[in-house]
Amino acid sequence: MADLQTIDRSAYHPTLIGKPTHWYSYTTFGKNLHQHVMKSIIAVLCTLALVACTSVQKSTRISTSLHAQEYNSVASRYIEKPTFVSMESMSDGKNVLMVEMKTYAVPSTYSSLNLSPDAAEALRHTQLRFLKGQVGGYVAAIDKFLDWAALASERKDAFTKEITSVPTWANMGSGALKFTFHSGNDQAHFLAIAFSAAGTTLEAEAQYFDVVNAKELKRVLLAFGSDSLQKTDIDSVYK
Repeated sequence: MADLQTIDRSAYHPTLIGKPTHWYSYTTFGKNLHQHVMKSIIAVLCTLALVACTSVQKSTRISTSLHAQEYNSVASRYIEKPTFVSMESMSDGKNVLMVEMKTYAVPSTYSSLNLSPDAAEALRHTQLRFLKGQVGGYVAAIDKFLDWAALASERKDAFTKEITSVPTWANMGSGALKFTFHSGNDQAHFLAIAFSAAGTTLEAEAQYFDVVNAKELKRVLLAFGSDSLQKTDIDSVYK
């Protein structure tokens, strides 16, 4: 599993440690370039499983203090980003809770693609969708993170370890949300959640939650699962 701490949206470069640059032949360079392009294509297809041809029948914004975080390599720390939460009714009849975070920049996974300004802006918004029928699995994953965070802080441990994957909504085929425990240091621990489909996890688009925000995410998910989220039908009020 990739160490989430190393993911900083930096550009791809072949590993040259311990070898002179002329050691790499054009064939090897071409192979690396091909692998990078293929990775970009797979990531795009994976993203399409989330957004392509999506038909949202109804979307209702939820008021919450929840904030997802993103690692800022300049500040060398995780920083809260604008985060929006909505309940969505999909055209296939599924009900989901959508958490959207606006990122600093387009993920490096897509750096080799010639994106239009509109496409680039769209990719700066990462989305996680939580299926109503899978709330129990999401909450169990969050509880395990909270238990590990308390133990790791007490023991002063810092590590990255996958917790579990739980099925989620996807537009094409099946998808899952991958929950990972990640330490910034021995006292700062984060729950990283990333979308997975077709054997690929969008690690560069993971949303990070500290202990406080993981607890708020759990609260919102439980309320969503029990139909007790406070919401306002805007159309019925603002006519």
